[in-house]
Amino acid sequence: MDARKLNYQIKVMHQQQMRVAEQRFSQTGVYRAQHHLLMYLSFHPDSSQKEIAEEFRISPSAVGVSLKKLEQAGYIERVVNEEDNRCNRVRLTGQGCQIVMDSKQIFDNLLQETYQGLTEQEMEQMYRILTKICGNLETMARKEEMKR
Repeated sequence: MDARKLNYQIKVMHQQQMRVAEQRFSQTGVYRAQHHLLMYLSFHPDSSQKEIAEEFRISPSAVGVSLKKLEQAGYIERVVNEEDNRCNRVRLTGQGCQIVMDSKQIFDNLLQETYQGLTEQEMEQMYRILTKICGNLETMARKEEMKR
């Protein structure tokens, strides 16, 4: 089989899944970037704006704009760090936690529907194959970094 054809099919699958996910997540009233921030905060409570910026590889000011919108909507709160008054910690509010719970349910349903009809054995085989491909890409990335 032609590797380009396989790569194209993986790309199309990802795009279709993202399109459906975006349609379903839009029901929460939160935009994609905001959604990513809320999910991140659910796994990393009390993160600083700087830590969030580093994780998402964007500027702290860009994070600040998104956080301001989320704060105004009541999804997050900023709490002054007791150890450093110049630094705020960001955490989810009850409303933000509800969005995260709803989103996890939406995503779980999406995954169940995506892999519907595949046997456990087929899913395990797919996982092994994709893990190998990711390993190849990791090796390639390390080699490229060493060239710099």
